[in-house]
Amino acid sequence: MVLQATFDISDRTQAVLQLMMRGEYDWEVEAEWAYLSHRFENGVKLRGGKLRVPLYMYSDYLDVGYAQPFARPPEEVYGAVPFSSYTGGGVSYDVDLDDSTLTMQMFGGESKVKSTGTDVSNLIGANVNWTDETWTLRAVYGQAKFDGSVTSEVDVELAPGVITQADYTVLQLVDDTGSFKGVGASYDNGEVIAITEWTRIEVDAAYPDTDSGYLTLGYRIKEFTPYVTVAYMKTQDNDERLPLSQAAAIQMIAFNAERMAYSLGLRWDAIDNVAVKFDITYADDFGNTSGGFLNNSLDTTTGKFIYDDTLIYTVKFDAVF
Repeated sequence: MVLQATFDISDRTQAVLQLMMRGEYDWEVEAEWAYLSHRFENGVKLRGGKLRVPLYMYSDYLDVGYAQPFARPPEEVYGAVPFSSYTGGGVSYDVDLDDSTLTMQMFGGESKVKSTGTDVSNLIGANVNWTDETWTLRAVYGQAKFDGSVTSEVDVELAPGVITQADYTVLQLVDDTGSFKGVGASYDNGEVIAITEWTRIEVDAAYPDTDSGYLTLGYRIKEFTPYVTVAYMKTQDNDERLPLSQAAAIQMIAFNAERMAYSLGLRWDAIDNVAVKFDITYADDFGNTSGGFLNNSLDTTTGKFIYDDTLIYTVKFDAVF
């Protein structure tokens, strides 16, 4: 659930607050956005506080499903970065061209990966976005330092037939540098929709470097928008985690991942400001890896992972007020 409010302090100054409640965190209320912004007369806009990390085309709408054509952004791309907001600042500038707008943005600050407690420092990046309201082109680069433990749940046998789960430290990150590169494009003429993004994440040490991308095609038929999506993700540095030791073997199991995902969906704009979405996603081609799914464990008797494909059904109601 998302609650967002914008307060006009003056004609050029605003305060924005977005509160989130997520089921994975027991519906705990947290501020995803809490910032002040000011636009100067020359078009420069400054923002400071807690902000969304602007890495993707739909970063500003990750939790506002109504603004997205699909039921959810492809997890292969949008799930690759384990944090979505940062504390710091940003500056942007719009250049009005003949029939289009060029937006340049820089951002910087720090963050924390909530699921692991990993500290993210020296976060800095920039993106550029061009649109003529039909075509949109985008490019982004960002980098940061990471400090903390990467853990994984493992089964521990306390006694015959008595098994419990414990956290195992797979990797310790100490001032390791990570970088993010991405490009995207979209086309929307009111009927035909085409969206694509490609990203590359590179991190020092044995933490996985990952390529991912997707292509979504859709067509509006009155209040209905059927769409299809093809997405992929694959770790690129698997040879750095060859099982030459027990630690490397565990890192290989925890980090090596690849998969293809195929989605068929339908958006129904039932009434003003309310959309109902249906989606079926089939993922396979795991390449004898976990596929990036945490609950896909290795079968020690066969040396293969338990699941080599999965099917996900989604029914979603999106509304804005």
